[in-house]
Amino acid sequence: DDGLILAGDVACDLDVIRETLGVCAAGFREVAFCVGNHDLWLERGGTSSDSFAKFGAVERACKDAGVAFGPAFVGGCVVAPVQSWHHASWDTEPDVEGWGRLPAAHECMVDFFRCRFPAGLDQKDDSVAKAFDKLNDAYPEAARRWCVRVLREDGASEFRRRKRRRAF
Repeated sequence: DDGLILAGDVACDLDVIRETLGVCAAGFREVAFCVGNHDLWLERGGTSSDSFAKFGAVERACKDAGVAFGPAFVGGCVVAPVQSWHHASWDTEPDVEGWGRLPAAHECMVDFFRCRFPAGLDQKDDSVAKAFDKLNDAYPEAARRWCVRVLREDGASEFRRRKRRRAF
């Protein structure tokens, strides 16, 4: 069982992402891809109208390459990616003092400059994070099916193999 979990932030260029997926799919029996924020950065002259459209393009590129994009069983592991995006309400730490004026996240984080989202979604509030979280709604049933498959088909025999390999 050889597999690769490609943990995102591969490239901002969709052609590079496609090429990388193809190379990985050719080199491993199974590949799963978990999209990262850099994969959703928009390029000048790129074909995606916004970062959600690019998310869809990356998902299609995975499908075209035979690479798992959502919950999957890859290389003997259950892969259950969680789609998410940062937002300010997660920052519960007190502000840093004594460093002068630190810029706000939207003034210095590249995501705010390289990502664009459809009307009604703004990275300065939690609307983008909520939209990404909503993408996960389709996953629980798929993830449950994979876990049941693993337990039924592979779990008992894998448990016995691992138990024999342990040397205490």
